[in-house]
Amino acid sequence: MESGDAQLITHALGVVARAKSMSEIARKSGLSRESLYRSLSPSGKPEFGTVLSVLKALDIGLSVRSRAVVKGSVRGSSAKKKKIAV
Repeated sequence: MESGDAQLITHALGVVARAKSMSEIARKSGLSRESLYRSLSPSGKPEFGTVLSVLKALDIGLSVRSRAVVKGSVRGSSAKKKKIAV
């Protein structure tokens, strides 16, 4: 996710979801299989809630860390990670 490319991230999530069984992901997420295929297609633009539901169904966590650069430090070396359970 470091690339920040939303289409790439969406596509990668779709590849993983299809590999694990889109029907199973739909059941676990409470979303329809058709809407998942549409949302996770290369041209899809899923809502953030959809992404979170799919991540949870895949048992994938999401962690967030600051990208701020502190004077005199190397990027990321002093950044604290903040984990969010989804």
